[in-house]
Amino acid sequence: MPIIIRDEKDYSVQVQLDEQNKRIWVNRYKTSNPSALEDFLIALASEYNLQKIILPVKTKDLPRFPRDTFCLEGTIDGYFGGSSGHFLSAFLDAEREKSLTKDRDQENLKEILDYPQTYNYKLPGHLTMRRAVTRDTPAMADLFSNVFKSYPTPVYDPLYLARSMSKGDLFLVVYNGNRLAAAAAAEIDWDYKRAELTNCATHTDFRGLGLNTLLLKELEKDACPKNHLHL
Repeated sequence: MPIIIRDEKDYSVQVQLDEQNKRIWVNRYKTSNPSALEDFLIALASEYNLQKIILPVKTKDLPRFPRDTFCLEGTIDGYFGGSSGHFLSAFLDAEREKSLTKDRDQENLKEILDYPQTYNYKLPGHLTMRRAVTRDTPAMADLFSNVFKSYPTPVYDPLYLARSMSKGDLFLVVYNGNRLAAAAAAEIDWDYKRAELTNCATHTDFRGLGLNTLLLKELEKDACPKNHLHL
């Protein structure tokens, strides 16, 4: 996704243009004038015909941002190096703001949260789990292309996956001999010590074994804590 960096008198900002999902994601910002920053983001979204702006802000900055255009959609603890991140969103398309399945989604979420948080999966003896390396990227790209009909990042490209590894993202894989069975990743922002667990995929021949659960648990308990990351 294209990255735009702007450094002005009243603000500096780094954003990603997610043209596939028609949105702007703000990665970093500093501002003495939140209104000027908001004006820039709205103009940028209009220029690229994007429908949504996602702006995570720090707790100390939250009262400074006017709410006439942006609304608070959620909060993630530890998002900014241990401090909370508050996700402000602006919708440039009225239809984008509507959710026709909100009530059903809330019911599904409640059902998931109420479900007992236990799992008894163990890695079958004929499978092996390890940290992914560059030579795994062709098989990973092939797995992602078979599992995902669409995806917001180019995980079908081995070069993209190799670049992600080189910048420090963590990938774990499960193999059955020389055949890739499953993969998952922690995309890491090292400046803020945060990680997003993502890129979870299991080949259809290996589903029902809890492999994604095992991969995510391993990332949670091992790879991420070792690097003092917030999930």
